[in-house]
Amino acid sequence: RYSKTIDEKEKQYNTYLNAYLETSNKLANEKVKMEELIKKSQDDCQECVKRAVKAEKTEVCKLNGIAANAEANLKMLRSLSSSASAAPKLKSQIDSWEIFISNVKKQLGKVEAEYQEKIQMVKNGVRNCLTKMETVDLPPP
Repeated sequence: RYSKTIDEKEKQYNTYLNAYLETSNKLANEKVKMEELIKKSQDDCQECVKRAVKAEKTEVCKLNGIAANAEANLKMLRSLSSSASAAPKLKSQIDSWEIFISNVKKQLGKVEAEYQEKIQMVKNGVRNCLTKMETVDLPPP
């Protein structure tokens, strides 16, 4: 009788052990898959940040170039307006170039702020936030 009880308990134990091992293996496999997905997501996130930074640098560089050209034009106009006869004619052009430079610098600040915000969103795990930013093309005067 004791032997029969021991055999039954051993069978029950083996059944529970097998169920535990099967569940453990399934969970271990699932854990490995999750770790791979996490790693891939982290890699994707890093790639998005790199692309966003590169896009920001490109746009910032473009706007800085526009501002530098405008400042060179303004400097030339100011030097030409130093003669008394040309000063009244060039005053409106000088004013319009100064306004243009101011607008470019405002746009530059806006672009930098928006890119920093988007980079922070990516770092915080927000998905699909890196839509193409609409930049305003500012025609020179």
